[in-house]
Parts: sequence; C-alpha cells; structure tokens
Amino acid sequence: MMATAPTFDTGHPAIARIRSYFAAFHEGDSHDYARQWAYPAGLFADGQWVAVPDAAAMARNNDAYARAQREAGVAGGAILALACEDIGPDAALVRGRFSRSRADGSRLDEAAASYLVVRLVVPGGEPVWKVAVCLSGR
Repeated sequence: MMATAPTFDTGHPAIARIRSYFAAFHEGDSHDYARQWAYPAGLFADGQWVAVPDAAAMARNNDAYARAQREAGVAGGAILALACEDIGPDAALVRGRFSRSRADGSRLDEAAASYLVVRLVVPGGEPVWKVAVCLSGR
C-alpha cells in the first residue's frame, strides 16, 4: 500500500501517541514513558541501533538518557512541529521537530526525530497505537 500525503499535527492517534510520549518524558515519568512503546522496540541515535526488549529496560534507558540531558543543561522542551503519514491501516510515520531549553527558558538547541507508530490489537480491548521505532537526528 502506498503512503498517504503527510497530515500536519492533526488528531491522528499516532500524533496523539507522540504527544503523550513527549509529555511523559518531560514529566520525568520513565514508567509512563515506557508504556508509550510496543516491544521489542527499536531506537536509532548517534549512528547506533538499540533493541529494547521490554518496558523495564526502556524505563532504565530513559532514566539514563534524562540524567545525561539534565547534565547537559536541558531543563525542558517543546514540540515545534509534527507531521504524520499513514503507511497503512495499522502503521504511521510521524516526523517531529523539538526544542530543548535551559532552566531559564532560553533555547539550547533543536532536534528532529521520526517515529514508526503502530496500531496494536489488544485481546478483548480496543486497538491502541504505540511507538515501535524512534530514529533520532539533528
């Protein structure tokens, strides 16, 4: 199936998932952050792939990443832009631009990331969209 044209920051459930993922990170809740993902999950950053087998590992990884961000002076951030393309009925690609800010609110830098967000069928429940892969860049 051919991907559709991008939609920009709509009510698509994949965009809602990225907003929830971003909020959990900035609220410092690694367990909620880990609940945003489908497992096993994949991360690509700094030229390296990391496979994350489960939510406990994701929470530990996120704690370490958040600590490193704080040490680098990052105190907050904002979503600058999100765009979503349906890949099919059960997957979407969300591209985002984000800012990182210092404690005084000044902008430290910007980052870009793309997310493969998938629709999972939950036995006995409603389908749910989760992040499966994150590709981060500048």
